[in-house]
Amino acid sequence: MEKHLWKARPASARIFEHLSRPFETGLAQIDSVSGMQEFLVQHGRSLWHEAVRYARAGSDFDDRLLYWSRLGMTHKLRICLASKSRSSPLSRNYFHLLSLFDQAARGLYEPPATRTDKLIVISGFDPFNLASALDKSNTSGASVLALHQQTLTADAVTATVIGAIFPVRYKDFNQGIVESFFKPYLSAVHAPDLVMTISQIQDDFKVERFAGRRRSSESFADNAGRISGGSRQQPVEPAGLLPGPEFIETSLPAVAIRAALGRHQPLANELRFMQQGETAGEPQWQYTIPAESGNAVCGSGGGFLSNEIFYRTSLLRLHSRHRNLPMGHFHIPALADNNSPEQRTEIVNTVKKALIATLPYL
Repeated sequence: MEKHLWKARPASARIFEHLSRPFETGLAQIDSVSGMQEFLVQHGRSLWHEAVRYARAGSDFDDRLLYWSRLGMTHKLRICLASKSRSSPLSRNYFHLLSLFDQAARGLYEPPATRTDKLIVISGFDPFNLASALDKSNTSGASVLALHQQTLTADAVTATVIGAIFPVRYKDFNQGIVESFFKPYLSAVHAPDLVMTISQIQDDFKVERFAGRRRSSESFADNAGRISGGSRQQPVEPAGLLPGPEFIETSLPAVAIRAALGRHQPLANELRFMQQGETAGEPQWQYTIPAESGNAVCGSGGGFLSNEIFYRTSLLRLHSRHRNLPMGHFHIPALADNNSPEQRTEIVNTVKKALIATLPYL
């Protein structure tokens, strides 16, 4: 599935080829696990920084360039590791080393930010379902690339934005990739002043109210071709979750964000949730407050990984010393035309506007 998509990458996606060549050459010269780890983190970070620099330097924040380049370089790493004998320490650490490079090239292995003002942490997602449409972008990933390390100011409040991009893969979520990135921030004495996870939806900007604990995305496959195993009739609890409630409500300053979007009332589908009851049949969307009994089926944003990152980060907040930290999920529109840099830029600028609107509340 995903690991083979690099073969179909367009010529325009080879913008970071100058990083790929020394990466391939250097791989062949390393024999130790420690040396390989250091090399992969260094080159993963270099790719991440180059993608951010490229996005910030122009008016088009195309997230696909990073995605294709990371897949291509990961393919070279796979070839290198597969060439080693099975008894080699490098072969025995095959999956760890692949994960190390992958995460470093997503902004997930960056050192903690030096704080001179307030801190906002955001996240986005890879493009997904590219097997059916190779030109698909993901505006959440584009937003992260455009806003990472930007400084925002409103009403004499200044904040620095730090971002990272997550894979659309259940396996990574099961293995704790969300907690590994966000927990150090929430374990610190001085936590971020706001955390906003972002993902793409069809056609609107939504401040989701409730995160649900369970997966229910049925046959919708992730980028590795795997399905969640959960449906609306039988939602499943993901691996690795801390104890917690079936639903967690956003703590974002939602009124301020909606006002920045030109709305003074929430959309109905920002407030909805779906919960299993005592009656059989298809669960229905509800718009009140979840009951204390009954498993979550869908959060306000559904039952896929966008809901799950909202739930996992919110659960970390509830288990931390920073229970009142502004945190939640922002769904943003997909591109009507994946080849329109103007549309992508307009959406990214709206995300920026929404973040600026939160500053007086931090």
